[in-house]
Amino acid sequence: LTVGVPSDSMNLQVLAKDTLQLGLTKHHDSISWLNRIVRFADKEAGTAYMANPPVFLFRITPLTEKEIAPYPIPIRKTRKTGQNEDYMWYTIERLERTLRKRFDRKVRTSYINPSSKVTATFGETCLKKEKNCKRDNSDAAYFFNYPARNMGPNELLIIYGVNHVQTGFATYMSISIYDWNGVAFAALNSEDDMVGSASQFIPYMEHVDKAFAIVMARDCTEFTYCLEVPYTRPGFPSWVTPVLTVRNILHPNTT
Repeated sequence: LTVGVPSDSMNLQVLAKDTLQLGLTKHHDSISWLNRIVRFADKEAGTAYMANPPVFLFRITPLTEKEIAPYPIPIRKTRKTGQNEDYMWYTIERLERTLRKRFDRKVRTSYINPSSKVTATFGETCLKKEKNCKRDNSDAAYFFNYPARNMGPNELLIIYGVNHVQTGFATYMSISIYDWNGVAFAALNSEDDMVGSASQFIPYMEHVDKAFAIVMARDCTEFTYCLEVPYTRPGFPSWVTPVLTVRNILHPNTT
């Protein structure tokens, strides 16, 4: 504050005193902060920022040992708005049924796995359970999907669901595809890839503009909305099982 930084642009991250072992030796904890930044309003400024992030770290060490007077741990807001996306159920159910019917007829083997798992996004929870979650954002919702299946030459993975930006529950949504080593292959997002993709399968359905359906294939020649996966980097070979991470950056009014 004394150097002119506005107080409303500062965020205080409080870590529980009894959760961490602070110190400088190998027996003490290491702490990391991970920043995810999307949607620069000024793309030129965003490019300059990413090329040379203005990030500084200061460690304050008291000259004499003192008893720590910890900040109070903030209470997380309950995630609720009184609204939901239940009205999308029939659209998504019909979309899945249509996808199964269409791709089961093909020579290729399609795989549609409707099971996604929510993951914790609160850093204090991860620290308390001693898990390296690499995420802490009460303004985001993360989901993982493990298809438990690799991609041979004639196999397809179909990624489909609700576009939460279109329903008003998010300002940005992305789906990243990783291998088991955590190396990202590609990412889809709500601004460039999802809009209109479900209409190719269920153009007549109500709320189809709020759904998406994208094919993952080794060859995208036959498909309009498709993510082509090569066998070599930046893709992955046939013996690798992909992992999908869904990130929803929530609308400010829903947190």
